[in-house]
Amino acid sequence: MKNLFPFLFFMLLIAIMNVYTTVAQVVWEPVNLPDSTKTYSIDFDSTGRCYIITEYGVYFSDDRINWQQTSLTKPLGTLYVNENNTVYAGGYELWRSFDRGITWDSIFYYPWSGISSIITLGDSVILLGGMRGLFRYSESTGEWTHLFDTYNVEIFYDFARNSEGTLFCGSIAFQTTFSPGGIRRSFDNGLTWEMSNLDYYFVSSLAINSNDELYAGARGQYYTGESGVFKSDDGGDTWYKVFNSRLISKLDINQYDEISIGCDDQGPPGGGIFYSSDNGFSWNEITNNLYTDNIRLLKYSPESYLFVTTRFDDSLFRSQTVVDIGNSVDNVSGIYAALFPNPATDILTISIDNNVELCVLKITNLASGKQIVKDVFYPEGKIIKEDVSSLAAGVYLLSITNDKGQTLVRKFIKY
Repeated sequence: MKNLFPFLFFMLLIAIMNVYTTVAQVVWEPVNLPDSTKTYSIDFDSTGRCYIITEYGVYFSDDRINWQQTSLTKPLGTLYVNENNTVYAGGYELWRSFDRGITWDSIFYYPWSGISSIITLGDSVILLGGMRGLFRYSESTGEWTHLFDTYNVEIFYDFARNSEGTLFCGSIAFQTTFSPGGIRRSFDNGLTWEMSNLDYYFVSSLAINSNDELYAGARGQYYTGESGVFKSDDGGDTWYKVFNSRLISKLDINQYDEISIGCDDQGPPGGGIFYSSDNGFSWNEITNNLYTDNIRLLKYSPESYLFVTTRFDDSLFRSQTVVDIGNSVDNVSGIYAALFPNPATDILTISIDNNVELCVLKITNLASGKQIVKDVFYPEGKIIKEDVSSLAAGVYLLSITNDKGQTLVRKFIKY
């Protein structure tokens, strides 16, 4: 009985650390693909073109409905589209397309286990990760360099780069003979690497937000088994946990610094898809109508639609709406409003969930801070319809102040 109390206290503490709710408006729909139901990797270019790898090679689509198979039909595992819209596809070879997937060239042979991660610095430096360590290509020398060899006991799953040019690479070490695994970082464009204080963790995914805050998804830890999402505010010097006790398959951050993670259900307390709009302080579960909580891949589109694949069958799904730009920014108790559709093109409908005799509505451009609209309404039936057709495409803040001086601020997207 003496040993039972510490155990129960520990379990209660874990439960308090992450309280999840469900965001009911996120609905998932299958993405219908020609010839194939399996999706092994997904990425987008700056125009919104979507690229996927299937068992029949690389496809692309500009509307995510009509898909075109490219000339690259080999078995592959990972995709990467850089800032120049150059597309890289990796398997046992690295393929590159300068014309958005129309033609491809093989530029490197990786015979050991296949390429699991890719990042580039423009097109002049290419870094690859796999079971045999890291490889680096430099256009200035025209040569590939094997930076270090991990002898098939460590696999490098993901790269990230912050605004200062520091590179990060996450890995899983199956043995600790040569390296503890975790996160390495490089300050010299990938020439040399050092460990970054998350040793022995099974790091499967990395992402960086606009404030250079680094997030790492872990599937466990070599000695303790601890998993979850960790965050560093100081470039990888120190870390703290922001999401607890799930096996993280993939995490991604959109242009509004909203985070989504996909989890594997192979360990307690299960898998699922979770979302945070406050830098990981709180999380909402958005798995909803998806038939399984066993998630393998997760990727935001440029418009913040979320694409996921499920583990084992590799089926591709998409959220019907963006996730979830409509979250409240600032809420003074006593007033609540829902916005739809969000994103909006012509008319933005605001539903007010309490009795308001008069309200002042303001719309501010989030990027510039400039107030665009100011209107006074006497709501009829708790509904306001605001014409936003003249607004430029972008992200806006809508504030509503009622006759009691209470204010609610919400974000919305104008297409």
